[in-house]
Amino acid sequence: MEIILQKRLDGETKSETIALSILDYKILTNNCDLLLVHEGEITLDGKGKSEVAEHLEIFKIQFIAKCKTKLNDQMVIAFFVGEYFSLQAAILSELPRNHYHYGGQYLLVDYKSYSSICELTNEVKLSLADYIKELKKEHILNNLVKINGKYLNSRDSEFE
Repeated sequence: MEIILQKRLDGETKSETIALSILDYKILTNNCDLLLVHEGEITLDGKGKSEVAEHLEIFKIQFIAKCKTKLNDQMVIAFFVGEYFSLQAAILSELPRNHYHYGGQYLLVDYKSYSSICELTNEVKLSLADYIKELKKEHILNNLVKINGKYLNSRDSEFE
Protein backbone atom coordinates (compact mmCIF):
# COMPACT_ATOMS: atom_id res chain seq x y z
CA MET A 1 0.00 0.00 0.00
CA GLU A 2 1.11 3.55 -0.67
CA ILE A 3 0.25 6.77 1.11
CA ILE A 4 0.22 9.99 -0.89
CA LEU A 5 2.09 12.93 0.67
CA GLN A 6 2.84 16.46 -0.44
CA LYS A 7 6.32 17.91 0.07
CA ARG A 8 6.82 21.67 -0.07
CA LEU A 9 9.93 22.47 -2.09
CA ASP A 10 10.46 26.20 -1.63
CA GLY A 11 8.23 27.86 0.89
CA GLU A 12 4.59 27.98 -0.16
CA THR A 13 4.80 28.11 -3.94
CA LYS A 14 5.95 24.70 -5.16
CA SER A 15 5.28 21.18 -3.96
CA GLU A 16 5.66 17.66 -5.23
CA THR A 17 3.57 14.57 -4.68
CA ILE A 18 5.26 11.61 -3.04
CA ALA A 19 3.94 8.04 -2.97
CA LEU A 20 5.20 6.62 0.32
CA SER A 21 5.32 2.82 0.40
CA ILE A 22 4.64 0.87 3.59
CA LEU A 23 7.60 -1.51 3.87
CA ASP A 24 6.43 -3.39 6.97
CA TYR A 25 3.78 -3.00 9.67
CA LYS A 26 2.68 -4.23 13.08
CA ILE A 27 -1.00 -3.98 14.03
CA LEU A 28 -1.46 -2.04 17.28
CA THR A 29 -5.23 -2.38 17.58
CA ASN A 30 -7.96 -4.14 15.64
CA ASN A 31 -11.60 -3.22 15.22
CA CYS A 32 -11.58 -0.28 17.64
CA ASP A 33 -14.43 2.15 18.24
CA LEU A 34 -12.47 5.18 17.07
CA LEU A 35 -13.69 7.38 14.26
CA LEU A 36 -11.78 9.58 11.83
CA VAL A 37 -13.39 12.85 10.84
CA HIS A 38 -12.21 14.72 7.77
CA GLU A 39 -13.33 18.34 7.43
CA GLY A 40 -13.90 20.00 4.15
CA GLU A 41 -16.26 22.11 2.13
CA ILE A 42 -18.78 21.17 -0.51
CA THR A 43 -20.34 23.44 -3.11
CA LEU A 44 -24.10 23.19 -3.43
CA ASP A 45 -25.53 24.36 -6.74
CA GLY A 46 -29.21 25.09 -7.11
CA LYS A 47 -31.53 27.58 -8.79
CA GLY A 48 -28.64 29.56 -10.29
CA LYS A 49 -26.85 29.98 -6.96
CA SER A 50 -23.75 28.35 -5.54
CA GLU A 51 -23.34 27.97 -1.81
CA VAL A 52 -20.38 26.57 0.11
CA ALA A 53 -21.29 24.30 3.03
CA GLU A 54 -19.21 22.67 5.74
CA HIS A 55 -18.68 18.99 5.02
CA LEU A 56 -17.68 16.33 7.55
CA GLU A 57 -16.73 12.87 6.32
CA ILE A 58 -16.82 10.26 9.09
CA PHE A 59 -14.96 6.95 8.82
CA LYS A 60 -14.74 4.02 11.22
CA ILE A 61 -11.18 2.90 11.84
CA GLN A 62 -10.59 -0.74 10.89
CA PHE A 63 -7.17 -0.99 12.53
CA ILE A 64 -4.20 1.09 13.63
CA ALA A 65 -0.68 -0.03 12.76
CA LYS A 66 2.89 1.00 13.38
CA CYS A 67 4.39 1.13 9.90
CA LYS A 68 7.90 1.20 8.54
CA THR A 69 8.44 3.61 5.66
CA LYS A 70 11.48 5.31 4.20
CA LEU A 71 10.55 8.50 6.13
CA ASN A 72 10.00 6.89 9.53
CA ASP A 73 10.41 3.38 11.00
CA GLN A 74 7.58 3.88 13.50
CA MET A 75 4.86 5.81 11.68
CA VAL A 76 1.44 5.32 13.30
CA ILE A 77 -1.28 5.02 10.67
CA ALA A 78 -5.04 4.46 10.97
CA PHE A 79 -6.62 2.41 8.21
CA PHE A 80 -10.26 2.81 7.21
CA VAL A 81 -12.61 1.87 4.38
CA GLY A 82 -13.09 4.91 2.19
CA GLU A 83 -14.52 5.81 -1.17
CA TYR A 84 -15.38 2.85 -3.44
CA PHE A 85 -14.81 0.46 -0.48
CA SER A 86 -11.05 0.81 -0.74
CA LEU A 87 -8.69 0.60 2.22
CA GLN A 88 -7.30 4.07 2.90
CA ALA A 89 -4.86 5.46 5.42
CA ALA A 90 -4.60 8.49 7.69
CA ILE A 91 -1.25 9.27 9.27
CA LEU A 92 -1.59 9.87 13.02
CA SER A 93 2.07 10.52 13.81
CA GLU A 94 3.99 13.67 12.96
CA LEU A 95 5.56 13.97 9.55
CA PRO A 96 9.01 15.41 8.83
CA ARG A 97 9.17 19.11 8.13
CA ASN A 98 7.65 20.25 4.81
CA HIS A 99 5.69 16.98 4.42
CA TYR A 100 1.90 16.98 4.49
CA HIS A 101 -0.72 14.27 4.17
CA TYR A 102 -2.31 14.62 0.74
CA GLY A 103 -5.82 13.97 2.06
CA GLY A 104 -5.56 16.74 4.65
CA GLN A 105 -5.99 16.59 8.39
CA TYR A 106 -8.13 14.03 10.19
CA LEU A 107 -9.57 14.38 13.67
CA LEU A 108 -9.48 11.26 15.84
CA VAL A 109 -12.79 10.87 17.73
CA ASP A 110 -13.81 8.40 20.45
CA TYR A 111 -17.54 9.13 20.56
CA LYS A 112 -18.44 5.78 22.11
CA SER A 113 -16.29 6.43 25.20
CA TYR A 114 -17.66 9.96 25.44
CA SER A 115 -21.22 8.56 25.37
CA SER A 116 -20.37 6.06 28.13
CA ILE A 117 -18.91 8.83 30.31
CA CYS A 118 -22.09 10.92 29.79
CA GLU A 119 -24.16 8.00 31.11
CA LEU A 120 -21.86 7.57 34.13
CA THR A 121 -21.91 11.28 35.01
CA ASN A 122 -25.58 11.88 34.13
CA GLU A 123 -24.44 14.52 31.63
CA VAL A 124 -26.42 15.53 28.57
CA LYS A 125 -24.92 13.75 25.56
CA LEU A 126 -24.13 15.93 22.57
CA SER A 127 -24.84 14.83 19.03
CA LEU A 128 -21.79 13.65 17.10
CA ALA A 129 -21.68 16.92 15.12
CA ASP A 130 -21.84 19.03 18.30
CA TYR A 131 -19.27 16.81 20.01
CA ILE A 132 -16.86 17.31 17.10
CA LYS A 133 -17.43 21.09 17.27
CA GLU A 134 -16.65 21.09 21.02
CA LEU A 135 -13.59 18.88 20.52
CA LYS A 136 -12.19 21.36 18.03
CA LYS A 137 -12.70 24.15 20.58
CA GLU A 138 -10.87 21.94 23.12
CA HIS A 139 -13.67 22.25 25.66
CA ILE A 140 -13.86 19.74 28.50
CA LEU A 141 -17.14 17.92 28.02
CA ASN A 142 -17.24 15.51 30.96
CA ASN A 143 -16.40 16.42 34.50
CA LEU A 144 -17.38 15.97 38.11
CA VAL A 145 -16.85 18.73 40.64
CA LYS A 146 -16.90 18.08 44.40
CA ILE A 147 -18.69 20.83 46.37
CA ASN A 148 -19.59 20.48 50.05
CA GLY A 149 -18.75 16.78 49.95
CA LYS A 150 -21.08 16.09 46.98
CA TYR A 151 -19.96 15.36 43.42
CA LEU A 152 -21.78 17.37 40.79
CA ASN A 153 -21.56 17.56 37.04
CA SER A 154 -22.37 20.59 34.94
CA ARG A 155 -26.01 19.50 34.61
CA ASP A 156 -26.41 19.31 38.42
CA SER A 157 -24.39 22.41 39.24
CA GLU A 158 -26.07 25.60 40.41
CA PHE A 159 -22.94 27.56 39.47
CA GLU A 160 -23.46 27.53 35.69
